[in-house]
Amino acid sequence: MRRRAVTLGSLLLASALLYIGVFTLLYRVPPHTEQIFAETGSASPLNIYITIVDMDPVREELSVHLDFATIVGPHGGHYPGVPPRNMVVHVGDGNSVQDINLQAQVSAAPITLRVSLRGSVGDYPFDRYHGRISVSASTTAEDAPQPVRLIVWPVMSNWGIATEQANPLPSSGVALDVKVARPAPFIVIAIAVYTAMALVGLSGLTIGALIFLGLRRTESTLIGSLAAMVFAVPALRGALPGVPPLGGHDVLVFVWVELAVIIGLTLFVITWARRGSSP
Repeated sequence: MRRRAVTLGSLLLASALLYIGVFTLLYRVPPHTEQIFAETGSASPLNIYITIVDMDPVREELSVHLDFATIVGPHGGHYPGVPPRNMVVHVGDGNSVQDINLQAQVSAAPITLRVSLRGSVGDYPFDRYHGRISVSASTTAEDAPQPVRLIVWPVMSNWGIATEQANPLPSSGVALDVKVARPAPFIVIAIAVYTAMALVGLSGLTIGALIFLGLRRTESTLIGSLAAMVFAVPALRGALPGVPPLGGHDVLVFVWVELAVIIGLTLFVITWARRGSSP
């Protein structure tokens, strides 16, 4: 009894220390700040404020909101400005380029573009995506390059965003490499849920196997627990944050756990039908 108490206390202490360590690591988040990427040039640059608003991991697309000719207010706020001359802004993602016409002294309406990414949702929760956003501008009258300055807000709910200037630098304009990944808390929660699913599957298979082999008594009340496990596994998967459709690598956990619970329930029912409630 004393040895069991010491073992239990050690496990609880180790679990508490692990929880504190993971909590401290996950929530040491640096403050978010805007990033500025400017193109050198003699002319005054065209300010473009970029906000990443949405992420579609299945379609591998990133929705990006662009505000043109943005000016900075006295308290750091951003307000719509007007371009000083007629311009054409070229926005691309490495696959296609979209041209946006700006009129001089006319406030440009913000637009939302979709940027193609490279990645796979099948790697959930460790899926990562990479993309590129290139922005350049030229004057309409002289077709001369117009320097641009990109002000990027690299924050999005439920995703971790990292932006950096592309290398090598483009001949004109600014190109950004965008990296999107699941945040660390999501990954920890997903691992914890997958672990719980595995324990449920092993428990159901163990109960069914021991009763089928005659090593434990057949108790009819356990059939309800095993039946509940069959429906608990899909519910656990559905509770995962940002869970993708079926077909990814996570089926390596989900499918075998569901099969293990079903096999355990089947073995229990076979034994119960043959022996009833007798030992």
